[in-house]
Amino acid sequence: MQPSKPFPLTAFPPILREFIREASASIGCHPGYVALPLLANLAAVIGNKRVIRLKRDWTEPAVIWGAIIAERGEHKSPARRVVKQFLDRDEDEDELKYISDDATFAGFRDCLADQADSRMLLMPDELAEILYSLGRGSQSMKKGHWLSCWSAEALRVHRGNKKPLKIPRAAVSIVGGIQPATFKDAILKERHLQDGLCARFLLTYQTQAQPVKWTNKRILLKTKRQMQQLFNRLLALPSDEETDKKHVRPRPIDFANGFTKQIWVDFYNRHNRQTYRLKDKDPDLAAAYVKLGAYAARIALIFQMVHSARKKSSSGQRVVISAVALTEAIELVEWFKSEATKVYALLKETPAETERRSLVELIHRNHGNVTARELMRKSSRYNTEQKATAALTDLAQHKLAKWRTVPAGKQGGRPTRRLVLATKPTKLKTTIRPARKKPRRRPK
Repeated sequence: MQPSKPFPLTAFPPILREFIREASASIGCHPGYVALPLLANLAAVIGNKRVIRLKRDWTEPAVIWGAIIAERGEHKSPARRVVKQFLDRDEDEDELKYISDDATFAGFRDCLADQADSRMLLMPDELAEILYSLGRGSQSMKKGHWLSCWSAEALRVHRGNKKPLKIPRAAVSIVGGIQPATFKDAILKERHLQDGLCARFLLTYQTQAQPVKWTNKRILLKTKRQMQQLFNRLLALPSDEETDKKHVRPRPIDFANGFTKQIWVDFYNRHNRQTYRLKDKDPDLAAAYVKLGAYAARIALIFQMVHSARKKSSSGQRVVISAVALTEAIELVEWFKSEATKVYALLKETPAETERRSLVELIHRNHGNVTARELMRKSSRYNTEQKATAALTDLAQHKLAKWRTVPAGKQGGRPTRRLVLATKPTKLKTTIRPARKKPRRRPK
């Protein structure tokens, strides 16, 4: 599996960038584990009030589906909770419900129908609840309904003898965590590659190279206040209503000028050339690339609304998609492309390839090298020296690692055979760099 690219923290607007940096440092998790829930929460806040208009007959809504793929104990849940606090506080003071942890259709359909904005954010404890439950049982939501929610389309549900439930624009964002093996099993068993559901998810899959260390770092109170103010301003966005005064009609946001439109056109053409080349090589990944093109527009809409909400003097001004917001969104989507490539390779792994990858990840956590005896102590799967040596030799034969002989020390003993990975273990890195301190001037 290809190594992870540095997370593009600089692609986010300043207030989001600071929150992601402080939250991930405080929790001890990858920045992407905070960024994905944050995008989904912001999408739920904007809801159907705004859409980005790419041309007269093509708009994209503020809907984000995200999957955090990570093993147990990698702080997926704390990352979601630290973002959820801003909407939870508003729900306590408002009758409207923004977040639901119920993966069944019956659990949130009435809330969706009663709200004028008809938007919702699903944040289940485990994303597997949704992936395994689609179309199963009378309380489940059919796959076609879910696909309609990703596009914020009209949703009509028949309820037996009751009057059919009609929602003009069902904008449902989803974000959750799931373990790699469970994700692979759910996607393949439920045929989510074929039905297009998997292609609609923004994915992130990271492997921890080093154990999490205790830190006294925390989210600054100033940052929390700024984030809460941002959410409050987005929730207070004025909306257009339909003639029946019941449901919201989205207000389209256009590109600021021809220069910004050209940035989109250049990205669109370049991105579709990449997608076209993938069609024969990996059609499933190509399908995900198609949706990632739409996500560039959706994220640009979210980023622009964040930029506008942060400006105190923008209340009466017309909002347009700036070149800055669009460029930020494109940079982030390029990173999600690399993540999708990793995850789709995971879905196509054979059992032998999965075992090799798991072993490589284990050795990464052991500073990139291991002996057969050390492997025996670290994994019960290789409980004999013969099994451990055979597994390590298999990695060397596939050029994933090399054997090195460490000579005996000064106290004597035998030389030790140690397997060293071909790539060094990577530490958690981002593309943001701390500001350099100015050198102090020496007194004359």
